[in-house]
Amino acid sequence: MTEIGGLREVTLRGVSKVFGEVVALRAIDVDFDASHPTVLVGHNGAGKSTMLSLISTLSKPTTGEVRYDGKLARELGSTLRSALGFAADKPMAYSELTGRENVLLQARAQGVRSAK
Repeated sequence: MTEIGGLREVTLRGVSKVFGEVVALRAIDVDFDASHPTVLVGHNGAGKSTMLSLISTLSKPTTGEVRYDGKLARELGSTLRSALGFAADKPMAYSELTGRENVLLQARAQGVRSAK
């Protein structure tokens, strides 16, 4: 993980994610340091994408907390999201919108004033 926007560490404590009856992550405790590259490895269904969704604030944990430099991710909100980049393993666009409409929607959601 490279340093992004001055952020130095990401910490997950007791993080679980449950989808209905499926437990995707169970009580994860992990520290990521921006000065040390990190690789997530595991078989399909191990929870890698779920963990990345939680770290990037695209999803909220069922239990536990995600912290950036000691501050709760949920309290940092859009300030945190504007400092992060996330490349998903599958398209994250609304199929009923055009490519341009998807880009404009995301730009507006991020507060880009000159979205056009």
